[in-house]
Amino acid sequence: MKYSVNDKAGIQRIVNRYKTHFRVPENLNFYSREDLIAAERKFLKYAITNGGFESAQREKSLGNQISQRHGA
Repeated sequence: MKYSVNDKAGIQRIVNRYKTHFRVPENLNFYSREDLIAAERKFLKYAITNGGFESAQREKSLGNQISQRHGA
């Protein structure tokens, strides 16, 4: 499949957004430089293949709401 300029810009925008979400002080201060690069790649792969990390956060919050309702 041939990509147009706009397709590449959209993909790049998504990758940059996820990189911004990953590069928080919590992660930057925890990992060594080499491990940070590897962890960021794994995060990007996870976020892109699973529809973003926002969906994972929503699922987690929904799980917490359900457990709170049932007294867990």
